[in-house]
Amino acid sequence: MSELHVTIESPELLKFISERFPVTLVPMENFQEADILIADTFTDKLDCFKGVRVLATGENHHVDLNRFDYCMTHDYREDDRCYRYPYWLQYMLLRSDLRPYLMGERPMVTPEELQERQTEFCAFVCRNPKGKERNALVRALNARRKVSCAGPFMNNVGFLLPKGYEAKREYQRKHCFSMAYENEAYPGYQTEKIVDAFVSASIPIYWGNPRVAEEFNPSAFVHARDFRNRNELVEYLLKLADDPVRRAEMINQPLLTDMDVITKTDHELENFFARIFERGAGAIRRTRFQRFMGMAQNYYGHGLFRTIRYASRRLRGKK
Repeated sequence: MSELHVTIESPELLKFISERFPVTLVPMENFQEADILIADTFTDKLDCFKGVRVLATGENHHVDLNRFDYCMTHDYREDDRCYRYPYWLQYMLLRSDLRPYLMGERPMVTPEELQERQTEFCAFVCRNPKGKERNALVRALNARRKVSCAGPFMNNVGFLLPKGYEAKREYQRKHCFSMAYENEAYPGYQTEKIVDAFVSASIPIYWGNPRVAEEFNPSAFVHARDFRNRNELVEYLLKLADDPVRRAEMINQPLLTDMDVITKTDHELENFFARIFERGAGAIRRTRFQRFMGMAQNYYGHGLFRTIRYASRRLRGKK
């Protein structure tokens, strides 16, 4: 592998790649000097980059391969330019200390311990007011038993929980349940929310990725989609909150559907970048037409009509 100059926006991937590949790192402010740019999102400024573009995002975006040579997203996509790597796995790069816990190296809890420690019903820590399904459930639960809302949104505890993983973990540990709803529902879109609840030994109440059971053990969390309606879910949670034996059984369940998934994806991710780095500056996979269409879409917006109109005018020699 010849010397490569690489710009990496994500701190998680920066650590992963620098530990495994002999690349020269170029800071974001000098990204135009790099051969390969690995970014979380491509703004108008980054869209002028002419080298190899890799999008690595945890957001719920469907990637336009006219603009990128490769991508890492949550999406299930049959294309060798794409690697499915949802944000919860990227989170494992940043929080490597959580890996043993998810993979089974954790103490079992007893009903007595839960009765002593979990004195509150349900934790909800949120800044984003969006999330119709989540907000409706919080209000429905709170009408029956207090949901402790410690974030800026719907705060009802008289204080704001400090930012940071440790503060959130300690807060959730005191609660029987933790809200782990995604902001949006889309197949494969899986963030760190369910993980944060698991490692707090607080049962996650989950809604979002309809394929969540392919990655996390459905016996270890409450999946809102398993209930016919919201009222049925609320009644189930109220009953479960009063049953420490059943809650201990759920918390002690294996958390991952495949206990080796984190190790496997480490190897797959390394192979994904190895293929790109081996080709170096020649790893560009966008055709000239795709590059042109990508620029047109970015300049004129993603409306199909406007893109076709722009392409047609260019082909006819008009501006």
